[in-house]
Amino acid sequence: EFLRMPVRKWVFNVRASYYDETEEIVERLTKDLGIRKIAILMQDDSFGETVKGGLAGALYGRGLHIQAEARIKRNSLDVAAAVQSLKQAEPQAIVFVGTYLQLAAAVKHARAIGLKSRFVTVSFIGTDNFIAQAGADGDGVYITQVMPSPDNTELPLIQHYRADIASQDVGYTSLEGYVDAWVFSEALRKAGAEPTRESLVEALQTLHVDLGGFPVAFSQGNHQGSKAVFLTRVQDGRAIPEK
Repeated sequence: EFLRMPVRKWVFNVRASYYDETEEIVERLTKDLGIRKIAILMQDDSFGETVKGGLAGALYGRGLHIQAEARIKRNSLDVAAAVQSLKQAEPQAIVFVGTYLQLAAAVKHARAIGLKSRFVTVSFIGTDNFIAQAGADGDGVYITQVMPSPDNTELPLIQHYRADIASQDVGYTSLEGYVDAWVFSEALRKAGAEPTRESLVEALQTLHVDLGGFPVAFSQGNHQGSKAVFLTRVQDGRAIPEK
């Protein structure tokens, strides 16, 4: 979040923020599923604090609060005690903040001790890596995405992407890189034949482009190109978009 607010002249974010993602998480959990008791299992660092801040704000706006909190060390797979502590609170959902290896370990332990809470996490997790690591235990985990599904070939963006990317590399991570490169090339083209640092920034600040159904727009006072967030659910080794 410190790269977004206040707006920094030299920093441009294409993807939606973790605040956007947590807003979508809370909206879908409370409105679609009727869930009110939401806990957080977080990596004990600035990343965890950012997502926690977004979650707390989204809950507060709905008259709710984080029901319980457990922390794990950065990149540590020692998650058993934290998961066990959350079981005592009996949350309906647990928002996870950390790496895909940590989430896979947490989900496996939760299943082993009979914890029935839904796990929800943000796009940082690395969807394909998590699915491969978690196996069948990953079924039912919700993941917010900042890119449309790489399987949605109805979108011109995905048609271009899949035509340019080797099939074994198709996934949310490479799609985000593809979109970033497209945005950069559009700005570079707009900056002219002999671009400078200043002219590139000026081009970005006035860039409004539709990347085949995925709009990106910046302004002088807004360096976040997209606020789009998509919810997916892991099932049978795939991330299935939720309507």
